[in-house]
Parts: sequence; C-alpha cells; structure tokens
Amino acid sequence: KPFNLLDWEKQTLLELFEVLPDPTFPGGWRRRYRWCLIGVPKKNGKTELMAALGLYFLIADDEGAPLIICAAASDEQADLLFTACYRMCELSETLSQITDVRAKEILVINKVGAELKRVAASAGTNDGKNIHANLLDELHEWVRGKGDRVYNVLTNGTGARKQPMNCLITTAGSDEDTI
Repeated sequence: KPFNLLDWEKQTLLELFEVLPDPTFPGGWRRRYRWCLIGVPKKNGKTELMAALGLYFLIADDEGAPLIICAAASDEQADLLFTACYRMCELSETLSQITDVRAKEILVINKVGAELKRVAASAGTNDGKNIHANLLDELHEWVRGKGDRVYNVLTNGTGARKQPMNCLITTAGSDEDTI
C-alpha cells in the first residue's frame, strides 16, 4: 500500500530536507540539517517513517556506497526498525526488484557498496564504519555509559560523508539518565 504520511511527518520531512545554496556542493545545494530528533508518543508511526528514510538514504540520496545503520539500545529493538525496512523491500514491487534483502542487511542491486545494516547495540563492535546515515531508535533507552559509547561511535562515523544524516527517534518525554 502507498505510504501515507501524517501531517506531523510531512512537516518533519519538509524541514529535514530543507536545502541552502552552496556553490561548493555538486548541484549548488546542500542540506541545512544533518541531525533530526523525533519524539512523539507511542504508535504514531516513528519506526515506519524511520524505515522509509533509511531506504531513501540507501537508494536515492546520491551518495556513493552509502552505509545506513539501524541501531537501538537493544538488539530486539534494532530488529523492529530493520524489520520495517525489510518488509517495505519485500512488499514493494519496485523495492523488491532493486534490493537484495538478507537476514541483517539490505543491499542495493547494481549499486556497489550500498548497504543498510542492523548492528549490535554493544560497545566496541561498530568502530571504523564510514556511515552515511544513522537510524537510532528508542533513544530514551540508550542509558549513560554503554549507550554513550555506542552513540558516539555511530554518530562520529558520519564524519567523512558529504551530506550525512543522524536520525534519532524516541518516545516523547524526558529522562535525565539516558542520552
């Protein structure tokens, strides 16, 4: 079925993909924002929106060999986000023809190095990646200490990209013990 955006999702995407003139970038434009934090109550479509964004960054964002990371505070939560991406690829007639869906990664056929990966939420396992976009789910669960280390490694992994994106989602609220 078509992806029908809610009003808040439309507004978020309009703002997220705002561009500014920049003659140093190909095409003369660059993104205004490289970070987004979405905090809304449960069951408002955060995971599905994030999955769609991840597939956009993987397939259509004009980045060479894009590495897109799906991560969360727990492996189970990261699986929920990755599974949403997986299902979109499997159920879409178009996406199913251009992607190779595997257990923990989605590759783009005929786009060398293009990969959307579900990664372990443990420190020391994600160093050295050249990440184009991070999809970090349930930020309110990323506790200080271990959560900080994984968060820092992943978000710092975007440093070599020309227009990276860090997309963070969380359930609305405030918690001083988490990121």
